[in-house]
Parts: sequence; structure tokens; C-alpha cells
Amino acid sequence: RFRTSGGSMPATLQAGRYTVSGQVQAAVFYAQDSISHREVCLKVYDGASRRAAAKREASVLRLLGGETAPVLYDAFVEGDRTILVIEFADHQYSDLATFSRARAAASPYRGIASGLSTIAT
Repeated sequence: RFRTSGGSMPATLQAGRYTVSGQVQAAVFYAQDSISHREVCLKVYDGASRRAAAKREASVLRLLGGETAPVLYDAFVEGDRTILVIEFADHQYSDLATFSRARAAASPYRGIASGLSTIAT
């Protein structure tokens, strides 16, 4: 079993759909999705009081749509935890800023984005 601030983390979630295989940080876990067969990250928000923060993060990830941030695949509540299922980011990215820069550089829209930022300044 893995630990979160709210206690232990079960080995499987969503009736066995997600199998937890490792812990990245205190509230972020690697998992395997048994339906899509992809590696994902689970970000866990313990307690009902953290549900609003989870909703805000989910909204931001949906808005960015995978262009400069990991893709949000799913979100659900299990017990008193809100869990975001997020695209697995390769270990080569040490943080979200590095991931975002790499994703933006590979985007077919990067010229449009840089043009927009020039107009905005």
C-alpha cells in the first residue's frame, strides 16, 4: 500500500480499472489503466475540502487541452478522495514547466501562440 496525507492508498481504484504501481510524490501515483492499457498518473486530493482545488485543476487541464500541459483523461470521487487521471509524463521532464516548454515546442500551433504573445505585449 502507498500513503497519502489522508492515509493509505488502495492498490486499485474504480473497481479495478486503475492499478497503482508506484508513488511519484505524496499525492501523485503511477497507475495502469486496464481499459485503455496506458500508463497514467493519479493525482489524489484527500477530503471533501480539497474537492474545489481538484475541480480548479481539472478545469485548467481541460482548457489547455494537452497543448502545454498533460491531458486530463478522467476525474472521479472515490470515498473521500477526488482523483484526477492525468497523462503519464515521461521521466525526462523534471517539472511541469519543462514539460510545458517541450510540448509547446512540438505543437503545430507554436507560431500562432508566439504571434499572439507578441500582440499581447
